[in-house]
Amino acid sequence: MGLARQGKSTFLQNVAGLTDEEDQEIIPSSDRLPCTTVQSNIYHHEGDACAKVFFHSESSFIQEIITPYYRELGFENIPKNFHEFTNLPFPPQPINPQHPAKAESIYKHLRQDYYVHLNKYSDLLQSEKRFLKVPKREIRKSVSQSYDASSQ
Repeated sequence: MGLARQGKSTFLQNVAGLTDEEDQEIIPSSDRLPCTTVQSNIYHHEGDACAKVFFHSESSFIQEIITPYYRELGFENIPKNFHEFTNLPFPPQPINPQHPAKAESIYKHLRQDYYVHLNKYSDLLQSEKRFLKVPKREIRKSVSQSYDASSQ
């Protein structure tokens, strides 16, 4: 783990001895904005490369992802379940936080990536945590984000 744009993915590509053709498929990296902002555990074993992509359940998503954001921002009405998160009005940005830049970044991430885009991932949240095995050609699409020319 470490700060964005510090070479973590490139380091892992080199340690694994991946060729230029393989490295971007198996361990994505980018010369732009961070592309792998999710936890990735990388293991070396013989055979075809693949990824196991773990999916949260609705309750683990609220408990492990959303609740820490609400606590960090000092919000009092923490959603107890996914239904509350999707149906309660989103709280306004904190006023006079102790660390303004950090609070603004966290708030923006919570609102834009989780709340505003619920429709893009809500169907992936089921009643229990699960994982899917993803073939090498689909790893990048499953574990990374891509951006357009205006960094969107």
